Amino acid sequence: MTLVNKLISDPTTSFWLKARLEEVGHRDPVDFLNDIEVLAQVLEIQLLEESSTAIK
Repeated sequence: MTLVNKLISDPTTSFWLKARLEEVGHRDPVDFLNDIEVLAQVLEIQLLEESSTAIK
């Protein structure tokens, strides 16, 4: 069983992550990774903005 299949089968894996992992086989892996990296950067910026707003 692959890591992707283990994560999809794991009841503790979020529904969102399971859905993204199910897409892995249907997309170009480089494009998929690029999208994930952009998403991570956007969420990091959003978190920093929200935490700086909360401090003020």
